[in-house]
Amino acid sequence: MDKEKLSQYWSKYKAIFNTPEFENHEYYKWLVLAQCYQKWDWNAEDKAAMFKNTFDVKGSKIFG
Repeated sequence: MDKEKLSQYWSKYKAIFNTPEFENHEYYKWLVLAQCYQKWDWNAEDKAAMFKNTFDVKGSKIFG
């Protein structure tokens, strides 16, 4: 992995974090991740059910 290139992209990403561009193209990703994080259970015995529950997120469906 090219750490310098990654650092450049990360800097660019952080620069748009509080801009209208971010709101229009990136914000929904963080909302989905927050929903998944709240549901994730490392100690779940039924991992398949945990995955299904974790990734059943609310919001608009783009595909399907």
